Amino acid sequence: MKWKFSIPPPDGMTIGQRFLLTIIIVLVILFAMAAFGYFTGGWEGDYAHSAAARYVVPERFQADVAALERQAADQAYVEHIVGLYNTWVSQVANLGHDSERIDKGLDNNRKAYIIARERMERAFPH
Repeated sequence: MKWKFSIPPPDGMTIGQRFLLTIIIVLVILFAMAAFGYFTGGWEGDYAHSAAARYVVPERFQADVAALERQAADQAYVEHIVGLYNTWVSQVANLGHDSERIDKGLDNNRKAYIIARERMERAFPH
């Protein structure tokens, strides 16, 4: 028994069949790309460091750049807190004083600020 496989022309397919065919084509392409990366060693190595070399600030500008980065982080922190507060206050009546949302926003802001400051300190040690 011979198997015969043919795909009907697109105008003869239902929307569901077209969608399924599109998904299958996309998955085949993704699997092919993954196999290519795997077999060529593309999954090996540390691309975070090799993909883009970090810019080294000349020593004479390091103090100025470090001060500007700290100032920008401080300003962004305050602006984000103001935005959180304004959003929370405008929704308090609707949420019945739901403090979990602002607590989560404050926690995220603090975490991001600390991470940024730690990375700045690594880039420009005292």
